[in-house]
Amino acid sequence: MLVIDGYNFLYQIPSLKKKGKERGKEILLRKLEEKKKSLGEVWVIFDGRREDRKDYYRKVKVIYTEEETADDYIKRMVKKKGMKEKITVVTNDREIQEFVRIHGGEILTVETLREKLFPPKK
Repeated sequence: MLVIDGYNFLYQIPSLKKKGKERGKEILLRKLEEKKKSLGEVWVIFDGRREDRKDYYRKVKVIYTEEETADDYIKRMVKKKGMKEKITVVTNDREIQEFVRIHGGEILTVETLREKLFPPKK
């Protein structure tokens, strides 16, 4: 299972950040759908409420945390699943990275996933 700290990812990638929150999110989610076969089960966790009314992302589980932060949601998820099944968290947030390691999960940096999703043009 691949769990992505949604806004942490968006705000670390200049090309997505400059597109704006909603457009950047759309680009990320569509790219994750395209790469689903190679990535496996993908969850993207965003802080807050769902802002768009349409769910175009059938192959990617998108969670809006509403009452808690995405960080807290990810930690709770890792604590529950980390020792039982393979869980990899994509974030550059050091606090979450440390928590994931302690609880048996794996870390993938934003840059590493970015290279898989948006390889440099040659």
